[in-house]
Formats: sequence, structure tokens, C-alpha cells
Amino acid sequence: MTTPDTDSTTTPSPPAAAPPPMSPRQRLRDVIHKLAGQLDQPHFSSGDLAQLRRLDVRRGHAATDSAFWRIVARDLDPLGLFDDRDELELRRWMAVLQGLATIHGEHSKGARLGRSLAEAKISEVRVVRLLRAQGDALLALIRPLAHQLRSSRKAVDWADVADLIFSDGKRFADQTRRGIASDFYRQQSKQDAQQKDTQDATGV
Repeated sequence: MTTPDTDSTTTPSPPAAAPPPMSPRQRLRDVIHKLAGQLDQPHFSSGDLAQLRRLDVRRGHAATDSAFWRIVARDLDPLGLFDDRDELELRRWMAVLQGLATIHGEHSKGARLGRSLAEAKISEVRVVRLLRAQGDALLALIRPLAHQLRSSRKAVDWADVADLIFSDGKRFADQTRRGIASDFYRQQSKQDAQQKDTQDATGV
């Protein structure tokens, strides 16, 4: 008596569920991480980096800045993150990209801004000024901030800075600023405690 062949076919697995669409805020952070990686590549033009660092954020003149517009066309437009009819949005992106080019090599995903500010020994007065600033005053502080972080050689997640800039005037602005403040003061407190322990141990 022969045994019937066993059906070797298997029931196909149901297709994997598509991941939920990213929010505009998530897309913003994702593209900053992507851009930081591009700017850090050896083949990225030093001339383009210099051009990004020289962007005139205050006046919003970007018509002849080819490095800026290549990034807009290649990376921002496909994600719906840029509207060149919006002067404020133009200047915000100029500030973000200028800062990203300025900290070149110091971007690190997950290196929270508030903690990095404390580690870089940036004064509480400057941090409070940054967290209170709005509109043009906020944009004017981004380039000096980038220079300070760069000179201190402290890694920072520039997506946090982009989040700060683009949340300005929106309902989640306070939440964004509270998060930065919380990280700053907690890291500052930790550093003060470590310094005190060292002083107590050495008797200095």
C-alpha cells in the first residue's frame, strides 16, 4: 500500500504591514541625519561646504547659492519639506544647513542638544537666551551656537537644533524647549557633582 504524497506546499505568509507614515517632524529629523552623512563624505565638495557656511540667513539671499539649492532639489523637495514661496521657511533651512556645515564632523545621532550644551561648558545665560529666543532672534543664535559646539569638539545631534528652529511658533515648541532645558540642567548637575567628588577626594 502506497502512502499518498504529502502536499509540500505551504500557506504563504500574509504580507508584512506597511510601516506607519512618518510625521513631518520625523521626516525633518530623518533628513538631517541623512544630510549630515552626506556632508561628512570625503567626496562632498569643500567649496560647497564653504558656500553653506557663508549663507546669509539674516537677509535670506540664497538665489545664487547652488549648494543650498541642490540640497533642496535632491533631499527636501521629494519629502515635501520645502516651500520656496515661504520666506521664513527659506531662512530656517538656510540656518539649519549653515549650522550643519559649520559643525562638520561633529554631528552624532542621539547626542542630545541639551546634554551637548552642558558638556561644551556653554553658559547657562547663553542657553536660556537660546531657549527664549523666537523668530529672527532665534535664527541669529544658530551660527554662533554651531561655532561654539565645533570649537569644543562636542558631538551633537543637529536634528535637535532643526527641531528647535522648526517648532518655533508651533504648539509643540514648549515641549521641544523643555526637553532641551531638562537635558542641559541634568547634565550640568551631574558634572557639578562629579567635580565636587573629585575636589573632595583630592582635597583641592
